[in-house]
Amino acid sequence: MVPADRRAATVGLIAERKRHVDDHLDGFVWFCEKYDHQLFRRDAFIDLLERDMPPVF
Repeated sequence: MVPADRRAATVGLIAERKRHVDDHLDGFVWFCEKYDHQLFRRDAFIDLLERDMPPVF
C-alpha cells in the first residue's frame, strides 16, 4: 500500500539533518492516524529531489 494523498486536516512532517559522508538513504514513512502503526516505509537514496523522488512513489 502506498498512500497517494494526505486527507484534509492531516499533517505532513519533514525532518532534515546535515548529511555526513556515510549517509546513503532517506526514509519515507506513513503511520496510521488512529493507532500510530507504521503503514508504509521506503528507504531510497535521494541526491536530486526533482529527479530521484518520483520513482520512489
